[in-house]
Amino acid sequence: MADASVTAAKTRKAPARSVAKSAAATVESTGAPEMIAPPTPTIEKAAKMATSTFGNYEELASFGKANIDALVQANTVFVKGIEELSREFFGLTQASFESAAAATTAMLAAKSLKDVVELNADFTKSQYEKLVANTTKFSELSAKLASETAAPLAARANHVVSTVTHAA
Repeated sequence: MADASVTAAKTRKAPARSVAKSAAATVESTGAPEMIAPPTPTIEKAAKMATSTFGNYEELASFGKANIDALVQANTVFVKGIEELSREFFGLTQASFESAAAATTAMLAAKSLKDVVELNADFTKSQYEKLVANTTKFSELSAKLASETAAPLAARANHVVSTVTHAA
């Protein structure tokens, strides 16, 4: 039984080999290898540049690892910054609800419509001032986060540029 399967496999391979041989003969006779193959000087130049930039595989692997490390460091800084922004946001939200509840309580306890209007105007003014102050604070925190997140990536990009330009 095993002999029959081996014979069948050889029989199936025979036409494929024949086709491959005739295709190779056609390619060689038409000069197609010269048209398909990339120019040797280009390959040699690329290989020389890669070798001069990265002496061996270990250097190339180390280079890639340093790139990943910079990305991980930037991601860690970004996540911590987002956590800080979230804490600030929820703290401000809680304070806003508390001041709104206090203002509502004061308005409900007011003796006249004039007192309600004054309390509402004072509340609106204080909320607007807080909005402006908090917007400035969030802008500063966001700018700080962006610069701290970009720092490891910029440092790594500068290193990559200096390595590549030094090798060239």
